[in-house]
Amino acid sequence: MAAILLFHNLSDDSPKGQLVLPFTGLSDIGGVAVDNSGAVYVTDSTANRVLKLAAGSTTAVELPFTGLDNPHGVAVDSSGTVYLADTGNNRVLKLASGAKSPTELPFTGFNDGNRPTRVAVDSKGAVYCMDSVQLLKLPAGSSKMEYIRNGDAWLSNRAGMAVDRDGAVYLLAVDIIYYGKSETSVLKMDADRSQPSKLEPPISGLEGPAGLAVDSGGMLYIADEDTNRVLKLPSGAKDPIEMPFTGLNKPGDVAVDRAGNVYVVDKGNTRVLKLWKS
Repeated sequence: MAAILLFHNLSDDSPKGQLVLPFTGLSDIGGVAVDNSGAVYVTDSTANRVLKLAAGSTTAVELPFTGLDNPHGVAVDSSGTVYLADTGNNRVLKLASGAKSPTELPFTGFNDGNRPTRVAVDSKGAVYCMDSVQLLKLPAGSSKMEYIRNGDAWLSNRAGMAVDRDGAVYLLAVDIIYYGKSETSVLKMDADRSQPSKLEPPISGLEGPAGLAVDSGGMLYIADEDTNRVLKLPSGAKDPIEMPFTGLNKPGDVAVDRAGNVYVVDKGNTRVLKLWKS
């Protein structure tokens, strides 16, 4: 296993199976993201830091975010700019590639206790942020945010969020009351910002979904922490497929790179796993 840790790249001769990425000293992992070069980013929430593991490296470096308070969601765009939900400080930060310090994005309305937990960025550079009652968007180059959804009962701090290449937003909707019962579903909101639609049929067996990602082909990936599984749902499919991760203990956030390799925060084991595309 130690020898396998020396390889972290996107080449065709990459090893297969599950890999523990060489992040060390982690305390409480909040989020994970991966950029086009294969670099992996994680938030270490309790330690108030963001780490980057470059492709081919065995040592992660801390990014120059300062004054953080319990950061959670992280995202990265095609230029390598990193976006961060600084949850305890009620703000969203942006760190341009190569910059020595971040800037705060003009999201507002978090100071009443609705702390930002999730962040995403689309192919046009628009940034999305979610808290317990709001889904917000900051268009690329704009200084004025937009309310996509506000006050919906199905928004939850636990819910995951992902944005596909067409600008459609996917949400993990927790505790929906549906014909007198409670369930967890995946909602999709197309780029025209119409009412969200629920993927049918509902994905069965979800008990504690905590992370959501979507790849360039529309494949969804869901980390279900209460059943210790990561599922993938091909676009248009009815039944999810369990991915062959082993030894998971409360998987949290999930990400996928352009080669189809999947990354998951294994919170209970305080580690980040990579599953090479088979």
